[in-house]
Amino acid sequence: MSTDLKPPDAPAPSVRGSSVRLGDRIFTNLTRGAGVFVLLIMASIGAFLVWKAIPAFQNNTGNFFTTQEWFPDADPPVFGIAALAFGTAISSVIAMIIAVPVAIGTALFIAFFASRRASTSLGFVIDVLAAVPSIIYGLWGLQVLMNHMEGITKWLNDYLGFIPLFNNEIGIYTKSIFIASVVLAIMILPTISALSREVFIQVPRDHREASLALGATRWR
Repeated sequence: MSTDLKPPDAPAPSVRGSSVRLGDRIFTNLTRGAGVFVLLIMASIGAFLVWKAIPAFQNNTGNFFTTQEWFPDADPPVFGIAALAFGTAISSVIAMIIAVPVAIGTALFIAFFASRRASTSLGFVIDVLAAVPSIIYGLWGLQVLMNHMEGITKWLNDYLGFIPLFNNEIGIYTKSIFIASVVLAIMILPTISALSREVFIQVPRDHREASLALGATRWR
């Protein structure tokens, strides 16, 4: 009696398996083609904008990067982004100074101090606010917040007018870089808080419990 064991014959490839592999290849090619198509559209839009902007740059009598005036319809036209770039940089820095401490504090409270129910509710609210388009915050700041900032901007101009940020020489207290910075801070606060919360909750529970067991406080 022979004790040799013959390995079973390998099963023949099924039609279903080959069709699945074919479907995977088709899906991969379609997604790759869609990605390339989107990149081509974006490149075409950029090339079109540059092509249409060349005549304006050729007729500009000022330096585009250092000129502070913006008169593209003048004869001859003179315009530059110096004032716009400076205002954007200043308002961004002020917005970060305002928003980052508040956002990180909110994320710490939600991740480590709030109860489970409060943490879930607050996290949902933060995620919803982070998903609101920036144009909505801008319109809200223009139509609502700006009209309620006149008192505080006038007070800042009277008592802190020696600081260029709060000095309002034109006397229009509803339009200033400070108000734009506040709107921008409100706009970015939910996003920073949501990202910070996601980072904080990634800390393993074992590490936190071990730290508490060794005498660390919740704040530490």
